[in-house]
Amino acid sequence: MPHYANRLAKADDETGIGLLGHLSVISELKVAATQTGGLDFKAVCKDIDKLRFLLDAHRTIYPRASSPVAYLCILDNHPRRKKFRFEEIQQLAHHDDPLLKVEVLYSEAAEVPNLPDDGVLRR
Repeated sequence: MPHYANRLAKADDETGIGLLGHLSVISELKVAATQTGGLDFKAVCKDIDKLRFLLDAHRTIYPRASSPVAYLCILDNHPRRKKFRFEEIQQLAHHDDPLLKVEVLYSEAAEVPNLPDDGVLRR
């Protein structure tokens, strides 16, 4: 929810939904190397659903306000797993209702950490 990233103000409703009227951008960042098995496709799909939920809540609560732009940002930099299914995520992020569209920003890391077979990094 938006209030986790926002340290300047807290929503009086304790959910973060009250901050939606003040936001121009909402986003979710996924970094493949932070997950042992790489990015989970289903988890990324849930993030798209979460962003859409926030967009829909904004439209419901603030019908006269400009809708924020939603971004799902993916850094595919896992050293061992296959590349992420970017095209499939783009299709899922598309929505016929432009107010519920999630923009996908995707980047592959050209160089990723070279991990030893035992998974232990040494100096």
